[in-house]
Amino acid sequence: MPRNKARDPKLTSVQTAAHDKDKLTAADSRRTRSSHGHGTVVVSVLAVIFCAFCAWSAWEYFSGQNPLSLLDGAAAESQTSSEASQREGATATSSGEISQQDVLNALRSLSFDGKDVSLDPTASGTEVVVSGDGIWVEERSDGDEAALERAVQRCCALSDWAADKNAQVTHLCWIDEDTAGEVRIAIAYDVSNAPSSGDTATLLSAASAYRISGDAYAELGGAASFSQSKGADITLPDKSLVSVPTEATGGKDGTTAGIEDAGNGTGDAGGGNGSSADSGKGADDTTDGAGETTNGASSPSSNTSQISISITVDSTAVGGSSASRDLSVDQGSTPYDALLATGANVNARDTQYGIYVAAINGLAEKEHGNNSGWVYSVNGTELNVAASEYSLSDGDVVVWIYIDT
Repeated sequence: MPRNKARDPKLTSVQTAAHDKDKLTAADSRRTRSSHGHGTVVVSVLAVIFCAFCAWSAWEYFSGQNPLSLLDGAAAESQTSSEASQREGATATSSGEISQQDVLNALRSLSFDGKDVSLDPTASGTEVVVSGDGIWVEERSDGDEAALERAVQRCCALSDWAADKNAQVTHLCWIDEDTAGEVRIAIAYDVSNAPSSGDTATLLSAASAYRISGDAYAELGGAASFSQSKGADITLPDKSLVSVPTEATGGKDGTTAGIEDAGNGTGDAGGGNGSSADSGKGADDTTDGAGETTNGASSPSSNTSQISISITVDSTAVGGSSASRDLSVDQGSTPYDALLATGANVNARDTQYGIYVAAINGLAEKEHGNNSGWVYSVNGTELNVAASEYSLSDGDVVVWIYIDT
């Protein structure tokens, strides 16, 4: 039998190469199928992301936002800067950082209860100080009849303005001076409590404190339905007191008024704390024209015979002082007439029972409790008739005393 031929190495090599080629082709096919699979997944994920972005963009657009602002770095940075600026501005306002210029600008457009009460700071020489949680305004005016009312309305209007700013400015003080620099009124409000309407008496009753000078109060001619002062001392930013002369130095008849240290005797808004020699005139001062500071009543005519009486005005119960003097008054005079004859600043009103004395030298009823106020006695006896209804006799001793119980 013929021997088998030996294996041709070339054929073997070709067969092996062909076999290997078949294996490579199969592997490539598998890799291709795998790549196609991965590509499909990536495309699907991208499609989902794109659809989500489109949906979000549509929502932002219909919500009034700009969905492309995220793609614009400058726009995003500008928006962030603007928002930060607004936040900083809000913080500054809420911290009470109202500037002096802000107040000066506000004065030019003040309005109270629909009435223009604006003030040109440049023309009037107005000064403004903003310090801590307070605002102080000092104006000078020619002192016409409406000056007092206008100053109170301006103070209320500016307080409303400060409250609208939502700033932590808690109090505002307004000082009105005449052209000589004499203070006519100093008034302070808690910004949150300043009224937006009302007459002068109503506005003053809402003030935390005020002082009206003796001359300005006397110019009211007894028409005032409010006391000359109220509340604690009014201070400037440096904590010094606002000096307001409490005595009338030039009434309509040119005379002075006041009984020394009677009434509040302090210069502090009816508080009666402490004492001051400036709160009234001495016991030897003239008494003519005392009725100028009351509700319109005047001393009796001097054409009748005179009687001698002694009168005391006592506010020591609330930390004030007591002053006494001897007077000659017309026969038939009343305890009320005798009080006027001292020259004290008196605030009184008519009632169905007669004249009621509400305040003496700025110390008013109810300033030290609901039952506080002025009562009078004759020869040590408190009478049950109005002070304008009892006729005094020669040698009577009249005492006006402020009680706080």
